[in-house]
Amino acid sequence: MNFLEKYDYLDATQCPTLGAGRANIYWPDCFLVNAKSKVQEAAYTWCSWFGSDPASIAIQCKVVFPVTKKAYEDPEVAKTWLVAPRPPGMIKEALEHSTKSKLWSAELHIADLDGVYYGEVGKIWNDEAPTKDVCDGMQTLMEEVMAQPVEVQ
Repeated sequence: MNFLEKYDYLDATQCPTLGAGRANIYWPDCFLVNAKSKVQEAAYTWCSWFGSDPASIAIQCKVVFPVTKKAYEDPEVAKTWLVAPRPPGMIKEALEHSTKSKLWSAELHIADLDGVYYGEVGKIWNDEAPTKDVCDGMQTLMEEVMAQPVEVQ
């Protein structure tokens, strides 16, 4: 018996409301090619394949929700992963979710920002502090992280 058969009451929820409408934030790890790499062309070719080839997207979709528009907007790609055993509500919300996404640039502080985010957001999930207080504190901590210089290897 798979997880979804055992827990058929589980489904999905909508994106959170921020300001005037629903919004989401993708914090994906990105791939960068080191300027000192001896195989820059091969690295770039792999990154291009991983981010755009339907075969790669199909692999990724077995594990996570993809962050490429093609996975949601191309019907041939979407039908490879937006199907059962994913619950119907999750499929519906995945499509709604993708319409609210915003493209972010690669951020070299991401590991530190992730540490702040995951260290603080649990306070909301565990009902340890009001959401506004946690978000205000997270904003301050993230601004401190962003003020730090980035060391590029």
